[in-house]
Amino acid sequence: MKWPRLIGKTCYLFLLFCSTNQAQPYLLNPGFEEVWECPEGNLGPEQLRHWESSYSVRPMTPPVPWYYQSYHHICDRDVDVYWDPTLGQAVLKIPYIFDTTLDEVLTALLWTRLARPLEKNTLYYLEYTTAPTHFYYPPDQQFYQYWCVAPNLGLSFTTQETIDTFSKYSRLEPLYFAEESGLAARTSNTMVIGNCYKANGEEEYFLFGHYRHPHSPTDDRCLGSSINSRFGTASSLVDNFRLEKMKIDICCDQEFCAAEVVDFSSYTQQYVFSPGTAFSWNDGEQGLARSFTTSGSYQLQISMHCGNIASNWINIKVKPDCSSEIFVPNAFSPNGDGLNDYFLPLLSKDFKIEIRRLSIFDRWGNQVYRFYEGNPGWDGTFKGKQVPVGVYTWVMEYQVWIADEAIKRSDAGDLSLIR
Repeated sequence: MKWPRLIGKTCYLFLLFCSTNQAQPYLLNPGFEEVWECPEGNLGPEQLRHWESSYSVRPMTPPVPWYYQSYHHICDRDVDVYWDPTLGQAVLKIPYIFDTTLDEVLTALLWTRLARPLEKNTLYYLEYTTAPTHFYYPPDQQFYQYWCVAPNLGLSFTTQETIDTFSKYSRLEPLYFAEESGLAARTSNTMVIGNCYKANGEEEYFLFGHYRHPHSPTDDRCLGSSINSRFGTASSLVDNFRLEKMKIDICCDQEFCAAEVVDFSSYTQQYVFSPGTAFSWNDGEQGLARSFTTSGSYQLQISMHCGNIASNWINIKVKPDCSSEIFVPNAFSPNGDGLNDYFLPLLSKDFKIEIRRLSIFDRWGNQVYRFYEGNPGWDGTFKGKQVPVGVYTWVMEYQVWIADEAIKRSDAGDLSLIR
C-alpha cells in the first residue's frame, strides 16, 4: 500500500483526520509536492497525487540530465536539476511534443479535478510560475534580457466529458495563452504568469500545458529555437499554481497632506495583471499613485478583461497645509534669562516626526553644533565656550510619517544668534 507524502498539513492517522489552518483550496497539490513516494530519476506526473496527464515520460536512463527530467522533487538528490523549485519542494516539466509530419505542436496537458466548485459570476485569479524555455539559444547577450515563453502554453477549465475523450491530437481552445497574460519576472530565471477568470459555475477540471494550436510567438525575438523556426520553443517548467477569488483590501482610514502623492500599488501586488488593466477611483482619479485634496470616502476600482472588482471603502482625512509640520526659529538669545535660550526646531503634534540630522555651521563653514537625541538644543556654545553673536547656517534632515509611511525630507536656513 502506498502512503502519500503530505507537505504542509498535520495528520493523525490513528484518527484518520487531517487538520489545516486554511480554507479548503480549489486546487489540491498546486506545487506538486505531494507524491506517492520519493521519485528517483526521470519520473513523471504518475508520481503526483491529484494530477493526471495526457503524455508519458521518457524511460529512465541513469544518469538523468536535467533536460530529460520530467519531474523533480528535492528528496531525490542525485539529479542535477536545471531549475530549482521556487517556493516548495518540487517542479514539473511539460513536454513540447512536435509532430514533424503534421508540422504541429501536439496537446500535452496536465489536469486536476477541482476540490470545490467555482461560484458562478465570481472573478478568480489564476497564476503559475514558469522559467525560460529550455532549448532557446539567443544570438547575442542582449537577447537574454527578453523573456520568451512557449506560445502555445495555456490553461483552461473543462468538464468530465472532455477529460474522457481527449488525446494528444485533440484540439482544445485555452482560456488564455501565457503571452496574453500578465508577466512578472521575479528572479533571473523565474517568471510569474497571472490572469483573471469569470466563472460560469460548470467548471469541473483545471487543465494546463501545451495546446495543439497554430499560435506563433507574438514577438519575433522568440523564434529560431533548436526545435523549429516557426514555434520557437521547447519544454516548459511549471510550479506553484494559484486559484483564488480576487479581492482588494486597503488597510485602514488614513490621513494625508494635500498634494502628497500616495502610492497604493502595495495593495495590488498579490496579483499579476494582464495588459489593458485599468485602475481608477470613485472620484475619477486614475492610477495607483495619486494625491487627495478633499476629505471623504474613497474606493479603488480595477477594470479587467474578465470583469471589474472594487476595494473596500476607506475614509481619507486631508490636511490642507503640511508645510508647518516643523517650525524652525530664525533667531534665539542664549543669555540665560530663560527665554529663547536654546535653538531647536518645534515639531508638529499632528505627525510623528524624527530628526535624523541637524547641524549648525559658522560663516567659515565650521560645524559648531550637531543634534543628538535627548539634547535640548543648541545653547550657543562650542566646546564649552560661547560663540560670537552673528548669523549661522543650519542644515536638517528628518522623517515624517504619513499614513504609516516614512517620508524623508531636508531643509536649511539661516539663524541669528543675539544676546
